[in-house]
Amino acid sequence: MMRAWRTNATLYIAVVVLLTLAAAWVELRWRNIFACQASPSSNDYVAYCDVKHYGDYDHGAFWYALEPTIGSSVRNAEVLFLGNSRLQWAFSGTHTTDWFSSARASYYLLGFAYDENYRFESGLLTKFASRPKAYVIDLDGFFLPSASEPAQLVMSGGDTLRRYQDKQFRQRVQEFVCRRLARLCGHRFTFFRSRTTGQWARNGGSFDSVPTSEVETVDEAHVEQQVRAGAEFLSRLPIDRACVIFTMVPTVNTRYAEAAAIAARLHVRFVAPRLDGLRTFDGSHLDTLSAARWSRDFFRTAGPVIEGCLGQPDEKAARSRPSEALSRTYAGAQRH
Repeated sequence: MMRAWRTNATLYIAVVVLLTLAAAWVELRWRNIFACQASPSSNDYVAYCDVKHYGDYDHGAFWYALEPTIGSSVRNAEVLFLGNSRLQWAFSGTHTTDWFSSARASYYLLGFAYDENYRFESGLLTKFASRPKAYVIDLDGFFLPSASEPAQLVMSGGDTLRRYQDKQFRQRVQEFVCRRLARLCGHRFTFFRSRTTGQWARNGGSFDSVPTSEVETVDEAHVEQQVRAGAEFLSRLPIDRACVIFTMVPTVNTRYAEAAAIAARLHVRFVAPRLDGLRTFDGSHLDTLSAARWSRDFFRTAGPVIEGCLGQPDEKAARSRPSEALSRTYAGAQRH
């Protein structure tokens, strides 16, 4: 009888252990980062995995400098691109790589998902003490007053550092497993970020392609609000406005007229090619072919300006310490 009891107890414990392991695997495989593939490149990390219990990693990776080399990459970039995810997809690819390789210059795409704007990105410029010779800024809501929810979470502090460190640990485990046994991992929508250039690459997901379009109306109050924020932001940059280029990446209901009005009032060059036949891969972001066409046209116009800025001595930057200047920008943004 004692032997039967021991057998039953052993069986019970084994079943409990197996059920616990199965539940843990279901959580990791379908609701956590194992629902996504790992990047095939050791230079990239998972910036976002489209599942409930992982989602955004990118904001914490930058705010807390969790990923090696991203700080030095941003700090040493000669050209910085600022904006949201539409800017990121428009400039991610060989079209940008080839142009900068030809120009023998370094760059970094410092855009973020969740319609991110200057509230968060100006804080990063301060943290990394960046000293670019030129900026390319997408005016797609960049000077709106509210940062995204992930940005607000990391900027507010609390236990967010611990949460992002936990995501970092899970990603390292997923990276080790999924690069060796890809079949164990899912194909939910994921995008990866290059630590050296900031470029994004995507994997998984299924979306409906939608053509780009325009909205010609201009909301004057909306424009004035962004002009005020933009003027303050620009006044703190350690370079001349001649080396700042505004753009507007095409999307569905692109607000070209509004962006052009903001650029004109801030006296900043506006380069935003308007091409026929462009499409988004998901109703928001340019697909690969459209991004290549649009960015080539952008560099055709903006390239000589950028090259001129790259060749200039950094006199204004030498007179102004960027970390202090942008710190004032960020502090000012927080007060409004």
